[in-house]
Amino acid sequence: MRTYLVEAIGSFVLVLAFGLDRDPLARGLTLAAISYGAMHISGAHFNPAISFAYFLKKDLSFKLFVGYTISQILGCFAASGILLTITKIPFTTSSPATTPLE
Repeated sequence: MRTYLVEAIGSFVLVLAFGLDRDPLARGLTLAAISYGAMHISGAHFNPAISFAYFLKKDLSFKLFVGYTISQILGCFAASGILLTITKIPFTTSSPATTPLE
């Protein structure tokens, strides 16, 4: 249960960092900090694609894969809800080619 909670919180923090700040250094440091804090508990996947890769490598059981994925999705939805509440703008991402230079 603790591993699922860590994955949800990590995904939450990561999505919140991406939604609140456009600075790549801040995003990278956020990822480094949460990864360092969670690596020994859950492996610090924070992304269903990473969990899926570990599942394909057979480093993660199907039960853990499903639990991690559900936790990560719930964490992302929670962060998106908070971003919507704070900014009143739906959280979206765009490719670097369409992002205006600031």
